[in-house]
Amino acid sequence: MQFVVEYRLVGGSRGIMLFTEDNEIKAADYVAEMITRYGYAYVSDPTLLTGGIDELYRVTETLTESRTLALKAPKQKNLRLQKPIELSKGKQLQ
Repeated sequence: MQFVVEYRLVGGSRGIMLFTEDNEIKAADYVAEMITRYGYAYVSDPTLLTGGIDELYRVTETLTESRTLALKAPKQKNLRLQKPIELSKGKQLQ
């Protein structure tokens, strides 16, 4: 049986993991180990995948939407340093 989970690491990185187990109980045990043994900050309940790639996109849609929003940073003005930074051999960065 194939399963998918969404996870978040302690440092804030997020992702999805696909894995295979014999049944739902073993899948839940594996997810519990991800948190207790391997130190993941968060792992969703395992979702059984019975279809193809279309189902994978549907199941993970919330993760991809939130990542897209997080990657859209506000535009910043062209910033200049207030005073030059000294580089080696007397050169300055303006």
